[in-house]
Amino acid sequence: MTLWFVTLAVLGIPHIVHTQEILLALSPTYALAFVLEHPLIAFVAMGGVVLAITGTEALYAEMGHFGARAIRQPWYLLVLPALTLNYAVISGAYSVSREAVRLGILPRMLVKDTSRQEAGQIYVPVIN
Repeated sequence: MTLWFVTLAVLGIPHIVHTQEILLALSPTYALAFVLEHPLIAFVAMGGVVLAITGTEALYAEMGHFGARAIRQPWYLLVLPALTLNYAVISGAYSVSREAVRLGILPRMLVKDTSRQEAGQIYVPVIN
């Protein structure tokens, strides 16, 4: 697991160095605006994020065996920083989803182009 998260972090660093605007995604103002504009959807989305990123059900089981500190330390010292550094790669879910729609694997969904200059800069609201 450590190797996996270290690899994620190392792969993400060059993208952050090249495109520092990626760091704007960490601003809590975007999350707050989303919660205020769409409270029910935000609640469901946050539940999905918690389950997807932390594996909450596994954490509860592990806390019984190892205690909260053993879970908290790796999360804050390794997992969260690695996922944050790798955000440029994680956001590739949009591109993968668009291709899956084109192949007929996923149902049709709205895909928005976010850049007029660069191809592939897309946003898929359903995936977000």
